[in-house]
Amino acid sequence: MTTTSLPGGTVGTSYSANLSASGGTPPYSWVVTSGSLPAGLTLSAGGAITGTPTTQGTENFTVQVTDSTTPTPQTASQALSIAVSPPAVVTTTGTSSNWSGYVAESGPFTAVTGTFTVPRLLAGTPPSDLMGEWVGIGGTGPTRLIQAGVSEQSLPSNTNYFVITPWWEVFPDLPQQTINTVVVAPGDLVTVTIEEIASNDWQIALVDDSNGEGFSIDVTYLIPGGSAEWIVEAPATSTGIVPLAPFSPAITFSNLRFMGSDTQQVELFMVQAGSQVSTPSSLDSTGFNVAYGSAGPPPP
Repeated sequence: MTTTSLPGGTVGTSYSANLSASGGTPPYSWVVTSGSLPAGLTLSAGGAITGTPTTQGTENFTVQVTDSTTPTPQTASQALSIAVSPPAVVTTTGTSSNWSGYVAESGPFTAVTGTFTVPRLLAGTPPSDLMGEWVGIGGTGPTRLIQAGVSEQSLPSNTNYFVITPWWEVFPDLPQQTINTVVVAPGDLVTVTIEEIASNDWQIALVDDSNGEGFSIDVTYLIPGGSAEWIVEAPATSTGIVPLAPFSPAITFSNLRFMGSDTQQVELFMVQAGSQVSTPSSLDSTGFNVAYGSAGPPPP
């Protein structure tokens, strides 16, 4: 095979690339033998990769080419990847007292997924300071939000230690539910996937990619949300929004995918008591980072 790399694509934009080989006996026949092409793309037997990508992220796959030598055709394989960038959208910025990250608007959305790294709380953080990371749908539309993620809180008995709690929620119908079957540690990679599997029937899945533990549940969600979110949050309690707990290192959100028509994204900076306490990086084909404080981190 003479093709060793492929150009990137963009969600919603037509894609075309041709695989090539030399030697052997033409014509050649091509097939994907492992992995998969980005959603929306197909490989023809003649080696043309065409279509329109529907989700962003990088897909790794292996293609095999077979020539026409008789009686025994020759084959060769090559590992390839295609990186799909977010769609060409209007990106605006905004501030929030309890959210930091990115919101995709102009839904409705019927699926969302994302992977995030789990940070540490700084030693001595007051137990009243809280934080969480989550992926969800519907947070900026009607007051029905479907989401899952993890939260962090210092131990009241010793603020040098903290607990990490995975959870899911369909707000306000099913308030936050603790996931007891998944143990999450600092530094772990956690993937959340939320998708409509039938009319008004949705599945919430949370997997700790670092230890292989996972959880899923089917729930009723009546309003397909007009937004999809990847968020670091300072939660609200009965007394209001709490201070964001200081964390380190920056949280990386990757594998950002959705099903829906996204024409606008909002970059949110968290501001509390007049100070910017959480700042996202710019968004690229890999995803984005969120750092504690006012200094913006580089993208992943």
